[in-house]
Formats: sequence, C-alpha cells, structure tokens
Amino acid sequence: MNAESDEDLFEAAIRYALRKGKLNARSDVDKSKSRLTAETFVIVAVDGKLIDRIPLKNLRREVELASAQSRNANRSNDALSAPRKPGLFSRLLSRLNPPAGENQVSLEIGGSDVDEESLYGRAVRALESDPAWSDGDLIWTATLDSETRPICLGLDGQQYKRGKPGPYWDGHKKIDPIWNCRCYMMPKQWRDRGGERIVVGDRGEKSLPLSVTGGEWILKNPRTARTIFGEDIGDRLLGRPTSGKPVQKIDFASAVSEWIDMFGARDGDTKSLAHLSTHVRLYEEAMNHYAKRDEKENLDAALAILEEIYSRCESSFRHYSKMISGRPAGWAENCYQYIPEMQTEGFLVKAFQQLAIIYDKQGRHSDAIAVCENVAQAGWSGDWAKRISRYQKKLAKKPR
Repeated sequence: MNAESDEDLFEAAIRYALRKGKLNARSDVDKSKSRLTAETFVIVAVDGKLIDRIPLKNLRREVELASAQSRNANRSNDALSAPRKPGLFSRLLSRLNPPAGENQVSLEIGGSDVDEESLYGRAVRALESDPAWSDGDLIWTATLDSETRPICLGLDGQQYKRGKPGPYWDGHKKIDPIWNCRCYMMPKQWRDRGGERIVVGDRGEKSLPLSVTGGEWILKNPRTARTIFGEDIGDRLLGRPTSGKPVQKIDFASAVSEWIDMFGARDGDTKSLAHLSTHVRLYEEAMNHYAKRDEKENLDAALAILEEIYSRCESSFRHYSKMISGRPAGWAENCYQYIPEMQTEGFLVKAFQQLAIIYDKQGRHSDAIAVCENVAQAGWSGDWAKRISRYQKKLAKKPR
C-alpha cells in the first residue's frame, strides 16, 4: 500500500512538471482542478487547459526524493563548508545519500526547483556554477542498473554539442528515448577529469570510473544483461547460452539494434504514433472539460471531442495494430515503457467508454449501444458485450 497523500503527490507533480519543462511557474497551476486518477496525476492550468498527465510511478519517485532531501537538510551544514570550485563533482556527490545521488543531481542542474538551503540543493547549485555546465560539449550518461534499457545503454558515452541537434538531443535538452528515462547529460570536462558514477551490477559494485561505458559494463554483468536485453538477445550478446543450445555471438551495437527493432519505435511508426498521440491528447482535453461538466458548455465540449475521437475509431485501431504487429509477447501491455508517446489499448479505449457513459446518462441508450457495437467491430478489446447488455435492458424499460 502506498502511503503518499494527495498533497504529497500534488507537490511531487509540480516538481516533476517544472523539471521536465512542462510547467513554467507554480502559479500557472489550478490546484482545485488538478486531480489524481487511478494511473496518473493530472495537472490543470488556471485557464482550464491540461498541463501534463504524470504516471504515478514517476511521482512516487519524486516523493522519495523529497524525503531524501528533507533528511539531508537535517544533516550538519558543515558537510559543504569546503570552498566551492569547479571540479567538486565527485566530492559533493559522495556526501549525498541515494536516491539523491549523482543521477538525480545531474538531472536537476539548470533551472531546477529545489530547496537551496538543503545539502542536496547546495550541491546542485555548486555544480551548476561549474562553467563546464554552460560551456563545452556534453556526454550522454545512462543510469547503470537492471532497470535501464538497451537504447539508453547504446547512447551512453555519445558526445553532443550545444546548439547542434543529435540523436535524442534537440540541441539544448535531452529527448527521452523511452518512458521514464533516467539518462542525463554530463559536461565532457567532468568525465575527462575522472571520477566515478553510481552503478548496481551483478557483483554488488557501487561505482565505476566515468570512463567505463554502458556497453563495457553490461558485458561484465551477465545476469543484468539478460534482464535488460531479454534471454535471447542477452545470451547472444554474452556468447553464453542459458539453455545449453549453441548461440551465435553478436556485438553490443547489434544487440541494441535488435532490441530497438523488437521493442523500440520503428522507421514506419511515425505516422501511427502521431495519430495515436492525437487520440490521447483529445481524450485528455475532453476529460478536462468533463471534470467541469456542471457547466453545460463544458459537457457539450467534452461530448464533441469524444465524438470526434469515436469517428476515428477504425483508423485508430489500424494504427494501433500496426504499432503492435511483430512485437514480442507482453509488449502491448508495457508499450509505454519503450515508447513515451505510446499508450496501452486499455488506456486508448477509455475515450469510447466515456462516450458511451455520457450517452447512457443522457438517456441515449441506442447511441451508447451503437458506440459499443462499432468499437468492438473495429477490433478494440473491452467489456463491450456487458455494456451492450446493460444498455439494452435500460432501453427496454424506457417508455415508448
């Protein structure tokens, strides 16, 4: 059971949205309209527009981070009494307890919303003052543990220039290659100076030199390699089968490429992703209006948007089917972990379910039945038969 209160999650949502650049200022948020759902926390602006929909898993990490910051704030202020100068990266980080460690500190540098008086906040500010952060090249740095993804390992160590776009880099900030990406950009000067980064591997090591790449690390951690890549690709990457059957060894780049082909976004996915992203955006906009349905104009607006989504249900299913075609078992249920813009079928059908609910409440049972029948015929999974039966019973009782 999670002990986080709604207030804790709201505060975590604000911090998360600020760090991700989805929110400019706390004053832009309407707290009374922002709400917790079964899977996400929805942040709504004062003008009623949706700001962000954040998975609860992300927010619970934010809550844990806030707790760590609070603990650090109570520690002796003497911990950072040494003069601050460029190159204090490893020294400062060694005084922070996980999860407020290297990875999170690096993420916070540059416009973060943290308590500047805490040990954690002071470390961030000291690091932020290092000229290496504003000048010079950056290095993509992945988090090295069993929860990272091959695409992130493949990017680890790549060098980027400010103002020049590159893979998952728009020239100014990182573009997450997967949902809940924990990679960060590190000034090349910091890595060149030496030092270590936090890792969690098979043998219990706690840190490795920054010069060791993700590709080099994974080859020395076979159990973690199979967890990250899956048994098939992991066996061939290591050249050591777990099943006893001979395998043909592949190199690290080939292993990453195969994983992306199986799990990541493919070259032909762009149009389908754009279509499904529009589906999700419209649904969130509709639910933002529906939350204020006591006002007729908002209910009408929600209904109009949901009807627009419904008009696209056949094409949406074609795009969804294309996205999941050829994927391994379980991909559809966890697709959001591999491709940030992608959503599960269970989330995508909520728009059709909500439309049927509104029709039902308005006494338009025949329309609600038609929605369920047509959506089911288009191929979308759901409890359509149960809904149809329920609406048919109501329709039969309706005075003619």
